[in-house]
Order: sequence, then structure tokens, then C-alpha cells
Amino acid sequence: MLALLGKRDAIAFPLDQGILIDTSSDPKGRTMLACAAEKGDVELCTMLLDRGANIEAQDKLGRTPLNIAATEGDLETCQCLVARGASVRGTMAGKGHTVVSIAAKKG
Repeated sequence: MLALLGKRDAIAFPLDQGILIDTSSDPKGRTMLACAAEKGDVELCTMLLDRGANIEAQDKLGRTPLNIAATEGDLETCQCLVARGASVRGTMAGKGHTVVSIAAKKG
């Protein structure tokens, strides 16, 4: 997935052509936003959100982009996602872990 590679120009073109922003071809079911959050690419997260990415989209494990950023211990990405409206109250599907409990484990 291009979002893992951080190639913003390569991502912008297909989005401009109408590709569905929340489509996932990732084996883990991650969207481009989730991959950008995992990588800690705040600029790419912002670009994707500006283009309508679903901030609450869940991967196959029930993780949202914010869950993923918290798991990575990436405060800057977490702050970006929360500022853009990501829910800190939700739990990972079937796991019972909140963003706060994940962040607390990371220190």
C-alpha cells in the first residue's frame, strides 16, 4: 500500500481521480489513513483527512487509526487524530482496550 511508503504524490493522484479513500488492499484491512498513522506520518494523515478519510475506520482487528497510533506510542499522530475528531472513548472491537489504556501501557 502506497501509504506505507509515504509517497504523497503517488497517493494524491489516484485520490484526485476518484479512488475510494477508505478502500483497503492491505492484508490487515488497514486503510491508507491507518497505514499513515502506523507510520507516524502526520502530514499524510492530514492530507487524507482533508480528502474525507474515515477517521473511525477499523481494520480486521477492530483498530482505528488512533488505536494504531497509540499502540505505536506516537503522541504527535495521536494529537493530530484527536484534534480532527477521532474518538478516545471507543474500544478495539472485542478487545476492550481503549486508546487511553493503550497509551498508558506505552508510557
